[in-house]
Amino acid sequence: MFAKGTKRVLTGIASVGLIAATSFTSAAPASAAGDTVAFSPMSFQIPALAGMFEGFKGYGGSQGLNVIQAPDANFDPTKQKQDLESLITNGTIKGWWSLAAGDPQVLKSTLQKAQEKGIVAVVNGVPKDYGFSGMQPGITFARINYEYEGKQMGLEMARCMNSLKQSSGTVIFGANPAGTAGKAEMEGEFKAALAKYAPKVKIVRSVLLTGDRAKQQTAVRSAIQASPKAIGIVAFTDEGALGAVSAVKAAGKKPANYCIVGAGGGDEAIAAVKANNIHAVAKLNFEADLKQTVDTLIAMIKNPKANGKQLSVPLTIVK
Repeated sequence: MFAKGTKRVLTGIASVGLIAATSFTSAAPASAAGDTVAFSPMSFQIPALAGMFEGFKGYGGSQGLNVIQAPDANFDPTKQKQDLESLITNGTIKGWWSLAAGDPQVLKSTLQKAQEKGIVAVVNGVPKDYGFSGMQPGITFARINYEYEGKQMGLEMARCMNSLKQSSGTVIFGANPAGTAGKAEMEGEFKAALAKYAPKVKIVRSVLLTGDRAKQQTAVRSAIQASPKAIGIVAFTDEGALGAVSAVKAAGKKPANYCIVGAGGGDEAIAAVKANNIHAVAKLNFEADLKQTVDTLIAMIKNPKANGKQLSVPLTIVK
């Protein structure tokens, strides 16, 4: 489910892994007594996910958990399934966190085996991703609330356009590539919010923002040249928003005179907001997400037969 559009998620995860790992240096050591839980991402070859393990171990240890690293699935959903089922069968763990699962459907029977043994899990997505209908005992699902993210971005675009007296102005729409997680939800809610709060503002041009920042800068630069009166630019990644800033500057114009709205919330994007180069960024708070995941695992271990929750990664608007 994170096969495409993963970069901004993993960038945030990487920084949180570092923050959390260093924030809890007095955490209990890995050999400390306590309920053992495993961290099972799609691959530990992704530095961001390896960093998140350190954060999980740090905060989890500070809360009395013994956090272990599941064997590296190395992007193989079947291996991830087999490794988790080995930990379940051997009674090694009381729970696990599967971050960026390789293939949710493959893990359905694994989750059912865990339920039978009273072992709990926090997994990405929603119940239907794993073939379930509704919430399940001992399983908490977590996802990014793409609908809310898109709505808040649309609202911020409307506010900016109105504040610059561009209530009937035009916007360049930086579309996500097909297959990007949350594409339909984010883009649909953005457009709905913009139409509601700035009904006369129109999207004059849509460009596909993909690849690295340089490629996205080129795409935005071409759109600016084709639609020189458009001062609104939306991108659903940090790379796209920062590419838009660079494109505006390359065109000899000031980003402060544009309504650039982005999503992700990396350090560079937040610095661009503070410098008045980006109007607003929808920032995903992965540090808060890590904490709520650990707290949820602890609560579920105490009562594994109770239905889990549907969590969302906390989101704030930085402007």
